[in-house]
Amino acid sequence: MKILHTADIHLRDKDDARWAAFEMIVRLADEAAVSLLAISGDMFDRNAAADRLKPAIRELLENKPYTIVILPGNHDDRALRAGDFFGESVTVLDRPGQTIDIGDVRLTGMPFENISEPKVLERLRSLDPSSSPAGTNILLYHGELCDKFFDRGAFGEAEEHEYMPARLSYFEELGFDYVLAGHFHTRFQVFSFPGGYFVYPGSPVSISRRETGRRSVNLFETGQPPGQTLIDTFHYESVDIPLSPVDAENPVDRVRIRLEACHELADIDLLIRGHASLERFGLNETSFARAINDLVTPRVKHITQNWRDVSDIVGNDIFKRFIDLLETEDIPDDRKNEIRLLVLEAFSEVAHAD
Repeated sequence: MKILHTADIHLRDKDDARWAAFEMIVRLADEAAVSLLAISGDMFDRNAAADRLKPAIRELLENKPYTIVILPGNHDDRALRAGDFFGESVTVLDRPGQTIDIGDVRLTGMPFENISEPKVLERLRSLDPSSSPAGTNILLYHGELCDKFFDRGAFGEAEEHEYMPARLSYFEELGFDYVLAGHFHTRFQVFSFPGGYFVYPGSPVSISRRETGRRSVNLFETGQPPGQTLIDTFHYESVDIPLSPVDAENPVDRVRIRLEACHELADIDLLIRGHASLERFGLNETSFARAINDLVTPRVKHITQNWRDVSDIVGNDIFKRFIDLLETEDIPDDRKNEIRLLVLEAFSEVAHAD
């Protein structure tokens, strides 16, 4: 059976970037001919959004040839109930231990509850994933693996609060082949445990600036490992360009090439840092800064220019002799770079001393 697994879409309104991501996920499910689309919590950003968007969702999901299962998360735990109608193909698993069978696959739901870690373990141990001997057992779960992550922001939450915390070892020996989870936003992440996989697909659209890079979903076939599939949705990209006085490439060209390589749906944070020998390329600080500004498009939302021109130092005979000697040393390149920067700083202090 082919399954598409996602989570943490955080729908708010129709016709924004999050809704466009939701539409793309449904199109991908159509094109991939899946048997199941599983949404492991936080489909909505707020409880009120679920009721407001129901008509549009029914229209989008009507007459689908596959099953769609939605698990309530901490952002929509009071909005999603088993009796909600999002379309004939849609089932909401709103109670711990609630199951649905699709062919030889049994899905068990563990929706978000505001409970402590010991209570989570108690809930897990009470689940009965038994299915046919040849079947596949899948748990849908919305919560934190507290022994794998230590940054609350990775889960899209600003406050210091644990959301249905568990440990990877809790899922061992429960009989689940896959734990299809939600709540971790930052990236696609897979953890193996004896007999199965625990999978966070990451948010399919950037919800905060922490979620950088192309977004993805988990598209896989039962019996196979989880499969990261990149999707074309809105996201943030951090473009970090370190400059070095020994770079052979014109720094303006480096910035241009990196910006051109960014995805067309990305909002970009640009950081240019380090030391440059601009004179080698017929540039000075003003002409370089202007050239960078000419490259900036509306997609570049923030620029940090933490660089210095060290052409005068690089042209110093003593410095050049030192660098030539450094290049003959049999030491790692990263260490050579550290030494080069230290010497640059030292020369700069001497050159600009009062």
